[in-house]
Amino acid sequence: MQSEKKIIIFDFDGVIADSFKEIVTIMKKLAVFSLNKKDRELSQREDEYFRGLSSEELFFRMPKWKLFILVIGVRIAMIGMMKDIRPIVGIREELKKLKEENYTLGIISSNYSSSIRKFLVDNELDYFDFVYSSSVFLRKEKKLKEVLEARKFSAEEVIFIGDETRDIEAAKKAGVKIVSVSWGFTTKKILEKYAPNYLIERSEKLASLIKEI
Repeated sequence: MQSEKKIIIFDFDGVIADSFKEIVTIMKKLAVFSLNKKDRELSQREDEYFRGLSSEELFFRMPKWKLFILVIGVRIAMIGMMKDIRPIVGIREELKKLKEENYTLGIISSNYSSSIRKFLVDNELDYFDFVYSSSVFLRKEKKLKEVLEARKFSAEEVIFIGDETRDIEAAKKAGVKIVSVSWGFTTKKILEKYAPNYLIERSEKLASLIKEI
């Protein structure tokens, strides 16, 4: 049966790929170049420290040159670590359900698109119609708008799935609905402060939620 909502766009890390530990490991190594002294000391002691920060607190207050070092460093390091990363538990089944409903599925991520595509093939998750890599400076709303324009999508047709506060802000600026997931890089408490359209805590509820929107 053809679904009314046609386009579901996902973030990748933390939503599809269970890469939190790997990215935190990389960020700790790069913290000396990017984070301020207080954040650097806290980040070395506690992995969950990162999950209790909004995207603005973690990234956007940095000078651009520090942000560049951090993001490029994570991207490059992730190439060699992708083989050890597994999908979020339950996400494969949910993606299959969505594809069977004739949704168009896509990904917009700050990770390299080549790394994402290899991960999808290696993990039998090749359900996606397109994969785009967003700006190194982490502003996804521009890429969302570019994708909508290039593919002639109406904003009313699009639902964005993300796990960070910057995903919420990007979706709102692009005029699309946002479903925030709390199994990724940001806690439910922090996500709720940014008022996403929808928020879920369990991956196995994703397809049923999308059908109800």
